[in-house]
Amino acid sequence: MFIVLTLFLIYITYSMISHVSRNKEVNAILILNAINSYLLLGIIAAFLFILADISYYFLFDISGSTIKFTYTNDPSTYDYIYYSYITLTTVGYGDATPAIPLTRSLAMLVSLSGQLYLTILVAMLVGKFLAKRD
Repeated sequence: MFIVLTLFLIYITYSMISHVSRNKEVNAILILNAINSYLLLGIIAAFLFILADISYYFLFDISGSTIKFTYTNDPSTYDYIYYSYITLTTVGYGDATPAIPLTRSLAMLVSLSGQLYLTILVAMLVGKFLAKRD
């Protein structure tokens, strides 16, 4: 069920991003779609980190988190959401670090996708706004 929810969120995010890219004019709904897509990217990343944790436990029968949190030994869903947003925004406070190669790779993917999303989104919205203005 958790995987289905993750796939559903990926589909919703994809449809929102495609709506933002297809729309010709910049309005409040378009900006809200862009913001919600970015927020959903963080939630999807958190679910992917949780899935990595679950798969690590079931595949290798090793308990413990695949992300080392300095403030807890038993992370909750909120800790994974926190980690995904500090990774997505590339803030990186240093209180949570990926512990295995799978979560390191996932963290790199999340941080790159967050920066590319913001860069492409701003360029696209400014281009649409200027094209409408002329």
